[in-house]
Amino acid sequence: ESLGVINGTADAYYVSVDPVTGFVVTTKFYSVEGAIGIQAFNLYCEGSLPALAVAFTTQQPAPVRLELQVGNTVYPFVMAHQPSAAGFRIVNVAGSGFPRALLGDPQSAQVRIQGVERGSLSLRNAGAASKSALAGCYKY
Repeated sequence: ESLGVINGTADAYYVSVDPVTGFVVTTKFYSVEGAIGIQAFNLYCEGSLPALAVAFTTQQPAPVRLELQVGNTVYPFVMAHQPSAAGFRIVNVAGSGFPRALLGDPQSAQVRIQGVERGSLSLRNAGAASKSALAGCYKY
C-alpha cells in the first residue's frame, strides 16, 4: 500500500507498506537525463514483487503506454494512474523480461511514450543497481 512520496518527485523517496508483512519499503527516485519526457525512473521491490515507477515531465493520459527497447527487444508497459503515488506511475514487472535484461549491463534503452519516440535512457551501471534493488524479489 502506497504512502506516497516524500519531498516532491525526482530526487525523492517513495514510501509504501507491505500489507502482508507490515514492512515499510522506501526507495529513492533519481532525476533522469537524456530521455525527454521522463523525470524519474526506478526499479524496486514492493513486498516480494518487482515494480517499475516512472514520473513523467508532463501530465499523461491514463493509461500511459511506455516502451523501453533494449537491443532488439521491446519491453511494453501499461501504466495506470495511481493517485496515492504522488505523480508516479507504477507497474508490476514480475512477468516482464526487463529486469533480467538489465543484468547484461546494457548502456541505454530507447524510450517511446504513447508510441512517440522520446530518445535514449542511460542504463549505465543498471546491472549492479537493479540486482541490488531487486534482491528482495529475485534470487540471483
